Amino acid sequence: MVAKSSHTSFNMVHVLSVMTLFFIVQIIASDLANQCTLIPERVVEGNEWWRVLTHAFAIDSPWLAFIGLPIYYWLGKETEHLTHDSVFPLGFLFGAIVTGHIVTGK
Repeated sequence: MVAKSSHTSFNMVHVLSVMTLFFIVQIIASDLANQCTLIPERVVEGNEWWRVLTHAFAIDSPWLAFIGLPIYYWLGKETEHLTHDSVFPLGFLFGAIVTGHIVTGK
């Protein structure tokens, strides 16, 4: 049995980098979170369906940035250690879409 290497997936790094970049831009341009977070009324009535996907990356809280991102990193490394490298990013995006649809009721 061959042990899997302990490298960090390029896909996982991209997902977490986008989240970190969003947080930094949110600090500079404070209206960005209002444009990307999941607001069910805007999704259904305003036809702003991109919010179903972008809410997963919309980190507007320092608590979420400094506690959530390390937890995502740890979960991603553990998931990739046990499975394939693309499982975490695909699961993350799938979970974001499912959660968005549940919250919006569609």
